[in-house]
Amino acid sequence: VITYGYFPTILGNIMVATTQNGVCYLGFAVNQDNQISVKRMKRRWPYANYLMDNKKTEIYANKVMDIWLKQRAGQKGRNSAARLKLDLYGSKFQLQVWQALLKIPFPKTLSYSHLAAIVGNNKATRAVANAVGANPVSLLIPCHRAIRSSGEIDNYGWGNPRKKLILALERTIL
Repeated sequence: VITYGYFPTILGNIMVATTQNGVCYLGFAVNQDNQISVKRMKRRWPYANYLMDNKKTEIYANKVMDIWLKQRAGQKGRNSAARLKLDLYGSKFQLQVWQALLKIPFPKTLSYSHLAAIVGNNKATRAVANAVGANPVSLLIPCHRAIRSSGEIDNYGWGNPRKKLILALERTIL
């Protein structure tokens, strides 16, 4: 059973989804449409039972934003997602990439090729980009901090304007 809910934030509407083991999915509304995040979640777990319950998931949404805001303010910048129980599944390679994303110093960015070097395979840039894109808990595992070597900000699953907004807000202090 996956329980999910929608919440307004400084970043736009987020959708937080949980299982009995923790947060399993975090998405954003795209073009003001909350259903896009639900459709993506359901593609990931097509056989799950879903329950929309904003009240039940509100505590998780508050924790997600608290973690992000504390990082932004410079408090406990690295590995803050560890304070929130997550329920994640991925290949060994995906988990390595997600761990590398957690090590990016706040609020820095790294190129996909640099992430490939960190996980030990300089030639795996495309595979790293795919693993970054498969991250089910955007913002908590900061996939938005992966950018092209050219510095170009694009290909963010929740929209390039949102990625630019998150990065810009991360570079400002509360």
